[in-house]
Amino acid sequence: LFFCLLLLLGPLSDIAAEDQKILLRVGIGRLAVSDGISQAVSGGISNNLLDEIQDVDSRRLTADEIVSLLIKDKEKDLKNKKLELDKLLTERDDLLFDSARFDFEEKYQKKQLDIAAKNEDIDKLAAEIEDVRLDVDMSSYSIIPIELAKSSSDGGFYDSDSTDPAGLAEADNLDLLIYGSISKLEEYNLIELKIWNRLLGRNTFEWVAAAELNNVNEELKPGYNAVRTAILGREWAGVEVKSSENSMIYIDEKFVGIERYKTKLLEPGPHTVKVKKPGWQDVSSVVSLQHTIIEELTLESELKPSRRVVVQTFPDGADVYIDSVWAGTTPLELDIESFPLALRLKRQGYEDKQMFLDDEGDTLININMKPSKISGAGLIDAERNRFYTSLGIFILSLPVSFIMYGEATQAGLAYETEYNANGYNNYSEILRLYNDYFALNACFYASLGLNFIMFFDTIVQAVEYIGSVDYASD
Repeated sequence: LFFCLLLLLGPLSDIAAEDQKILLRVGIGRLAVSDGISQAVSGGISNNLLDEIQDVDSRRLTADEIVSLLIKDKEKDLKNKKLELDKLLTERDDLLFDSARFDFEEKYQKKQLDIAAKNEDIDKLAAEIEDVRLDVDMSSYSIIPIELAKSSSDGGFYDSDSTDPAGLAEADNLDLLIYGSISKLEEYNLIELKIWNRLLGRNTFEWVAAAELNNVNEELKPGYNAVRTAILGREWAGVEVKSSENSMIYIDEKFVGIERYKTKLLEPGPHTVKVKKPGWQDVSSVVSLQHTIIEELTLESELKPSRRVVVQTFPDGADVYIDSVWAGTTPLELDIESFPLALRLKRQGYEDKQMFLDDEGDTLININMKPSKISGAGLIDAERNRFYTSLGIFILSLPVSFIMYGEATQAGLAYETEYNANGYNNYSEILRLYNDYFALNACFYASLGLNFIMFFDTIVQAVEYIGSVDYASD
């Protein structure tokens, strides 16, 4: 018997643990106040809000309440269409008083067609509402258990900073945070009530009202009821995502977990689920979630195809951009994992080159960069400036050679004079003079080399200058 009890209690404990795991933690933040509003007013409204929803942890909706929630928008639409029908009927009747108009028959028939179409819309909506009433099964609309979380301070309310609901929700692991603010608006109090959804990272409910100072609680009752309905009558859906090891799971571009994630906190409708893994291709799927149903989804990333591409240009030194992101200068080796992509080459003085690569293209790309098209006058000016610059540097380098030659000659004479006068008797002085002569002589030959290089560059620039004149004349 004891063994049988253990077998029975085991699954029950698992079920209880699972129920505990999927509880929705709901917290209430004390309404933030602005200048001119006392904390007592905020405390009173917050307490009234708590009184209105404090039974949410045990409250369950009846079938009639669920029907009311499901058809609320349809009934509103039906009411508007009936008003539109009344307007059409009035306009048609008004036409009868002006039946002598030449276009009376045309307008009357058009109005009759509009009335018939509106009646069809009304009948269709009424049938949909009736279908909801007949189809609602309480077991199909089970409500996720709720835990009304309370802060350890401030009478169970959370911090009143309404500018950071995300931080408040994260701090105490709240799935939903009811919060708001009170501010002065002339002789009224502007009151905002909101519900923050931690998973979605946004507000899923907002209610605003301007209440008279002496009648705040009475005018806030619709707001309390709206908050209550938003919690008790919420239409949540769920998804369970499974993926490979170390895969990162994102729901609607928000990171939610690794490898496996399950939630019942999503709203019904389309949601984007994406799986990312370093070195692997991202995989995404759009799932359409239904009320109270947990959609199971398995997404496995695939290893990214990697291909090495070598980019060479003539001349070298072109900047390489991949999808507008700088990747380096040519020659360049690229390990590309994601195709297709846009490849752009840029080099000063040359036209930009752009191409698109796919996973079946060449592995070696050779590009001859084409000089930029400039005007003849612009080309001549550029070459003239280069020639004058080179010539100026050459002329400025000549005095250096003359100076180095004079210094080397003086050092040589000083060395010979000392040697002829004393021989090697003053060896240290002879050695110093010799080293000076050698160093200055080396500087002289180096300056001669610089003169030769600058002279050669000047000749080259002169040829380019003359060539640009011929090019421009052509």
